[in-house]
Order: sequence, then structure tokens, then C-alpha cells
Amino acid sequence: MIRRRGEVMACKLKGKAVSVALGPMMNLGRVAAGGRNWEGFGADPYRVGEASYETIIDQSFFRSAKHYINNEQEHYHATSSSNVGDRTQHELYAHPFLRSVMAGAASVMCSHSESLQYLCFLHGGMVSVGMYLYHHAE
Repeated sequence: MIRRRGEVMACKLKGKAVSVALGPMMNLGRVAAGGRNWEGFGADPYRVGEASYETIIDQSFFRSAKHYINNEQEHYHATSSSNVGDRTQHELYAHPFLRSVMAGAASVMCSHSESLQYLCFLHGGMVSVGMYLYHHAE
């Protein structure tokens, strides 16, 4: 069913002449009120990672895994910080992104949230997790 979803999405995107798909959404959606949960595959990091792999592989357009990383808070996300320990970060939140990179994602869209009081795209720890993804994807 997941692969079929990817095929249907690919067909619709090709029909609109889209060359870069801004998805799949890789966040775990742990909060039911998350506004982007409908785009994802659930709260199981292994399933999310494998599902992203299934929807990205063998597609003829560029895919962008999003939102790297810790974009789990919908309410007050512009004023709060998602603080996650290193082990949890690697085992839960980074795994789906690793699998999407392994499947050939063309890019990874950065989160606009904060982690450990820094914007994710400026946080050295988040950047190093991102580098880890690309170096360990093969």
C-alpha cells in the first residue's frame, strides 16, 4: 500500500510537470495535533524510514525528505525548542532521514524549529547528524 501511494503521488506530480517533490514528510508525528501528520507514515521510526524508502526509490523526479529534524511541535513551534538527547536523536528521529538518503533523496529540507535553543539549520549538532546521514547512507 505504501509503494502504491508513492506510485499514485508520482503519477499526479508528473501530470502537473513537477520535477521536485517536497516530500515525503519524515517526522514521526508523535503529537496528534500536528498539522503535517497526514503527510507522514506514523510514529514508528523504522516504519517511517522504510516507507520513505519505498516511496522514493524508482521515481523519475527529485524527492526532498522533510523536515530535518525535530519538527514535531505544531503549536508554538516558532517560540519553543525541541530538546532531544543524542541517542534518541539518532535512533528515532534521524533514522527515517538516513533511509530516505539511502533511497536517493535529492535533498533534505531543513526544519524551521529550534533544537537545544538553536535554529536547527544553524545548530552544529544537527548539522553533524546530517553529515552522519550522508556518510553512512551507503
